[in-house]
Amino acid sequence: MPAPDWYMLPIFALFALMPPKIESYVIVIGPIFTVIYLLVLPFISNKGERSPIRRPWAIFGCICVVVFIISLLVVGMQSPWSPDFTTEALTIKNIKVKNPGVEIQNGVSLFYSKGCQYCHKINGYGGLKGPGLTIIGRTLNAG
Repeated sequence: MPAPDWYMLPIFALFALMPPKIESYVIVIGPIFTVIYLLVLPFISNKGERSPIRRPWAIFGCICVVVFIISLLVVGMQSPWSPDFTTEALTIKNIKVKNPGVEIQNGVSLFYSKGCQYCHKINGYGGLKGPGLTIIGRTLNAG
């Protein structure tokens, strides 16, 4: 499974956690505002105390940024939004049904052959991206 390098994971995590409607705007407008801010910063902040010891809010702000980036890195490494291609195949034993019929055997086979287990979970087997399907069979009927 292709995955970004570790230093790009915080950015992937940030985009995965933001609402999809604003993602395109942030991708285009975010870097423009960042470059403008970094070019203007020396002109608007050219006075004041330079010693970090006498600027506790600046140190606190830097610590907050570092904690935020490390938090996004941890979330990116867990990547609950990505399919889990290392899942084990679902078996009839994992379904925990007293009398598995042909429908259940066909369902287990279909669940594996279509790759549903990469995103969905049944009785603890499968991925995290999609909703769990453990009790879905009890809530639907054939009609």
